[in-house]
Amino acid sequence: MSRNLKIAIGAIIIIALIIIISTNQKPKVTGPILVGVIAPMSGPGASLGEFAKNTVDMTVEKINKEGGVNGQPIQLVYEDDQCDPAKSVSAMQKLINVDRVKIVLETTCSSGVISSVPIATQNGVFVFSSFATSGNLKNVSPLFARTIPSEVGLSEALANYTISKGWKNIAIIQESSEYSEAMSLIFESILAKNNVQITKEKFDTKSTDLRTPLTKLKATNPDAIFLIPATPAAGEIILSNLRAMNWKVQMIGNPLFTVGTEVFAKNKDLLEGVVIAEQKAGPDTPEYLAFKNEYKTKFGKSFPYESYAQATRDMLYILKDGLKKYGNDPQKISAWVRTTKDYPGFSGSLTIGSDGDREGGHVIKIVKDGKAEIQNN
Repeated sequence: MSRNLKIAIGAIIIIALIIIISTNQKPKVTGPILVGVIAPMSGPGASLGEFAKNTVDMTVEKINKEGGVNGQPIQLVYEDDQCDPAKSVSAMQKLINVDRVKIVLETTCSSGVISSVPIATQNGVFVFSSFATSGNLKNVSPLFARTIPSEVGLSEALANYTISKGWKNIAIIQESSEYSEAMSLIFESILAKNNVQITKEKFDTKSTDLRTPLTKLKATNPDAIFLIPATPAAGEIILSNLRAMNWKVQMIGNPLFTVGTEVFAKNKDLLEGVVIAEQKAGPDTPEYLAFKNEYKTKFGKSFPYESYAQATRDMLYILKDGLKKYGNDPQKISAWVRTTKDYPGFSGSLTIGSDGDREGGHVIKIVKDGKAEIQNN
């Protein structure tokens, strides 16, 4: 074989190798990963939306400072749904069709999540939530999961506490919303099996004068009244009407009345002795305390809903790990999230079942002298 032929063959081999290598190497993607966020930035749930946005922004900022996802930063695209199911649908459609996101975080209202998840599922978009607790979201879609336990456990805990106290006559004042209705029905079903008398009145989301339904409930002389608003604004309306009526009665409440919220701060005297149920907060690790202090420094106030802040932080770090493993592939990330087991999160050991639900229980707290004390239950 001549020297020139050997050189020619060698050159051909080198060129072929270069072509093979360049073909197999994918170009490095350096642009941001778009993630949609639907939250009530205005309307009756605005304070929830502000808290959710602050927590999401602060966590994503930290993730990006740590290198993002394989060098890519996460970029958030917000849409305001005002806790209105119709607006949640519009927000989801905009994020999918205009912004072309593959992952959406729905941070607050269950009714909005329930209405918009079908749109996301039809378009192959993964929805992750750290706030929506409706029991009706269990296994709602293979493309939905959450890092907060459902309200089923919350309602069960409150119902069992009611039974343990021997209360036999319970009044319920409930906002007409999917979240409130689901919580009420679970609570009622348990009490009914234990021969507890229940009287319930509902009010429209836009109502401000609740004296008529509350007067009807007062006439039954209940042992306690269960307050079930869907937003902080509705919670304040219930309390302002109770104050105006000068009706002092044992109260049972959902987490919207917890210590640290604006609702509690404005009605501290009225909420003395209120019984609430919440997801048990995670341990005070040095990392969590630093996160908690950072929020206060950054926004000038403490977490109003500590368990939700922890669940939101955990949601975003689990999402980061999923993006690292599978890229921006919603189907693969969703399937992987549903295998999460004993994740060491700020909210404690976190397991998400194949139905998309966060496993875990709730604790009963009673407000005494302005502080929420966990009960041994």
